[in-house]
Amino acid sequence: LCYKNLKEFDKSLEELNSINLYALSDTLFFNISYEQALLHFLKADYQQARWKLNELKQRSGDRTYPETLMLEILCCNSLHEWDEAKASWEKLLIFTELNIEDRNFYKKSVDSIYNNKNIPKIFSEKKAGNLSRFIPGSGQIYCGKVFEGSLNFLIHASLLAYSAYEFSNQYYLTGYLVGLGLLNKFYFGGIHRASTLAIQRNNDEILEFNEKSINLLGNVISESDHKLQLPIIPQ
Repeated sequence: LCYKNLKEFDKSLEELNSINLYALSDTLFFNISYEQALLHFLKADYQQARWKLNELKQRSGDRTYPETLMLEILCCNSLHEWDEAKASWEKLLIFTELNIEDRNFYKKSVDSIYNNKNIPKIFSEKKAGNLSRFIPGSGQIYCGKVFEGSLNFLIHASLLAYSAYEFSNQYYLTGYLVGLGLLNKFYFGGIHRASTLAIQRNNDEILEFNEKSINLLGNVISESDHKLQLPIIPQ
């Protein structure tokens, strides 16, 4: 827990992974497995976090742990698994035993969040890179960076024109080293930059989406008769 709060997630996991889970009581197994799943989530290793949560489900059988449902919602959001996230929401709303009016209200809120108009737009890393591969700067424009993409295209065009001018005047060395050399670096750098922008945009979109989910989870918990806590995530 100290390592986790210091944001040294790898060290925290190393400590937990040294424990033989199968020799423990169900309560200790839950506490440790849940912390492992949370740490993987904090490391942005969402698939591994889901794997740990599934392992916990298998051990617990039919028993429902609301804490795992809340973490599963955030993991599914991060993996763009919207249907699975909604399914976890439905289980959580049933567990909280809200009155019919409140449950219907929150169900409508969940439906609204996961409406196709409100779920994050996911940018394809591969598509962004390929766009810039064929038309320099277009990958950046696809990711919403219109000015950067336009500037990137102008730089490519200018360097290409410079190289052509130098070659036409038989300045082959400067045309090759300065013009084509810089053009090559900007070209491949632009492809990498477009892919990186796609990843950054997706991360930003999911972060904002998860914040909405956390706010809604907080409201549900406050209305619930059960003593529940949101996943403890260091700021």
